[in-house]
Amino acid sequence: MSAELLSPEYWIRHWREASSPPGANARGGPGGYASRRVWDRMAADYDRWNDRRRAAERQAADEKLIDGLEARGLFAAGMRVLDVGCGTGRLAAAFAARGAEVTALDFSPAMLARLREALPPELSGRVHPVEADWQEFDLAARDWKGAFDLALANMTPAIRTPEAFLKLHQASRGGCHYRGWAGRRSDPLLESLWGHLMDAPMPALAGATAGIYVAFNLLYAMGCSPSVEFQDVSWERRQPLEEAVEFYRDWFEDAGGASAHDLQERIAEHLKEIAEDGTVSRSTRGRTGTLTWKVSS
Repeated sequence: MSAELLSPEYWIRHWREASSPPGANARGGPGGYASRRVWDRMAADYDRWNDRRRAAERQAADEKLIDGLEARGLFAAGMRVLDVGCGTGRLAAAFAARGAEVTALDFSPAMLARLREALPPELSGRVHPVEADWQEFDLAARDWKGAFDLALANMTPAIRTPEAFLKLHQASRGGCHYRGWAGRRSDPLLESLWGHLMDAPMPALAGATAGIYVAFNLLYAMGCSPSVEFQDVSWERRQPLEEAVEFYRDWFEDAGGASAHDLQERIAEHLKEIAEDGTVSRSTRGRTGTLTWKVSS
């Protein structure tokens, strides 16, 4: 094996290059899921559009995750847990219900408002919301280096750079858990909109990005022994046309230098062509990967 492949710097460099596809601006292209406005807009009905069956499946998945961490000695009641990109706090609440003290961090005030709204009263003293952008977060300034027994991030754009990923590792004195995209995924509606607005294929979905592959190798080069699991995922969502236009206007903010008005007009024009009975349907399919590892002392 080449010595270069065992160097953390090699994988950090590879991650940066994979995260900066051709055509991206300084923010990585349109605001996308790195935009606070997008998540604030999604907060109102986030999780609520899932039916009861999906809600039960998610609850069972959360319990399975916690059971697995407990079996590996990475979680126990009384531990301090950091949930980065906590969203509406579903996972944070699940850990708190099992006896953890959870710091739930997110950059979206609307998502954190949903967390506070949904949190059962008996758990309010165990879940501590923090509004902050993980990309800019200073661990040393907050005295968070090695402050948590378990640090986790689950399908969040907060972990989109190697620096953000390494901060997750540095915040823990025990174990870490990270779930993100693994390889290509398909999102026909988003891809067609990108092509319409940018006159080019959507870079993030056109091929392999950093994802789990690079994160695993970075950890291995650092001397960790991460376990990895994969899961095929899919979901469908339907939105009223006007709501979809506003959502994608925020998602594509700053795209191609267009004004907000022109951008909205172009998005509305495209979505009207594919809407059925005033409703826009979106489907996403892909594979996720989950890394779990112990932080070396």
